[in-house]
Amino acid sequence: MSCVFKKHLQTILPIVAISVVCILIISKSASASDGVRQALSICANVIIPSLFPFMVFSAFVIKSGIYTKIGKIIGKPIGYIFNLPPLTAGAIIMGFIGGYPIGLSMTAQLFQLGVIDEKQAQRLACFNVNAGPAFIIAAVGEAIYISKNIGYILLASVLLSSLTIGIALGIISRIKDGKSKNKAFSGERTGLINAFVSATESASKSMFSVCSWIITFGVVIEFIKNLPLTKDWLTLLCGIVEVTSGCSSAAGVFPVYITAVFIAFGGFCIFFQILPNVKTTGLKIRTFLLSRIAAATLSGVYCKLLTLIFPISSEVFSNNVNTLPQNFSVSIPTTICLVITCAFLIFEVDRNKKIC
Repeated sequence: MSCVFKKHLQTILPIVAISVVCILIISKSASASDGVRQALSICANVIIPSLFPFMVFSAFVIKSGIYTKIGKIIGKPIGYIFNLPPLTAGAIIMGFIGGYPIGLSMTAQLFQLGVIDEKQAQRLACFNVNAGPAFIIAAVGEAIYISKNIGYILLASVLLSSLTIGIALGIISRIKDGKSKNKAFSGERTGLINAFVSATESASKSMFSVCSWIITFGVVIEFIKNLPLTKDWLTLLCGIVEVTSGCSSAAGVFPVYITAVFIAFGGFCIFFQILPNVKTTGLKIRTFLLSRIAAATLSGVYCKLLTLIFPISSEVFSNNVNTLPQNFSVSIPTTICLVITCAFLIFEVDRNKKIC
C-alpha cells in the first residue's frame, strides 16, 4: 500500500508544484520580470566576463592535449596527494582557480577521453567543485564585505575543505584499490587552431546553459525575497538556492563562516549548471549532494578557526540595501513548491527503477 502511495505521490507532487509555479509567475509577473532583469545584469557584468575566458581555456587545455604536458611537469605530486593519475593535475588546478563549472567540466571530459576511469572521475567530482578566487575575493570580499582580507579567509576556507575531502578520498581509495595508475591517452590530439575553435564553441554552449540557470533562479530568488519571513530565514533560503544572493544576504546578519558554508555548498543554481557533468561521471546525485554538505561543513569550521587566528577588527555589512518584504506579497506555500520542484528535479535524475 505504501509503495502505491509513494508512486502516486511521486507523480502528483511535481504536477502540483509546477502548476502552482505557473500560477505564481502569471500572477506575480512584475517580480518575475525584475528577477530576470537582475539576473541578466549579473550575467553581463559579472558571470560572462569572469567565467567565459576560463571556460574557453579549460576546454582548449583538454582538446589540444596540453593537459598531458601539465601532467608531466607537476602531475606527480598532485597525483600522489589525491591518489589520481598525474594527467588530472590540469583539471584539479583549473577547478581550484576557475570557478564552479570548470573543474567538473574538465573531469567529465577526461573521463570521456578515457584518461581516468569511472571511480577516479567520481572521486574527482566530489571535491573538484569550487568557487573561483575572483568571485570569492572580489565579488564577496571586496564588494559585499568591503574587505579583501575577509575574501582571503573565505577562499582559504573553501580550498581547505576541498583539499581535505580530496585527500581523505585518496587515502580511502589507496587502502581499497592500491596506488592509482595513469591510463594512456586514448584519443587523438586536435591541432591548436581546431582545438581553439572547438573550445570556443563548447564554452559558448556551456556559457548559455550557465546563464539560463542563473536567469531561472534569479526569478526564484526574487520570489523568495518577498516572502513574509524573518531576515534570518530569508538569508538561509537564498543561500540554499543561489550562492550570490545568499552571500549578499548573510553579510551583517550571520557570522562570516556562514558565508563560507554558502560558497562551499554552491546552491541549487550551481547544481543544475553542473548536473550534466555529474551524470557523465556516473556519480549518484545523492552522493554528490552529500559531498557538497561535507564541503560546506568543513568550510564553515575552517573559516571559524581562521577568524579566531586572524580576528576581524569590526563587523562588516553588505553594501546592498534589501527592501523589506511586504506581507503576503508572495505565499509561503508557493515558494516552498518552487524549492520542492528544484529538489524533485535533482533527485528524479538519480531515482532507481525499483520503486520500493
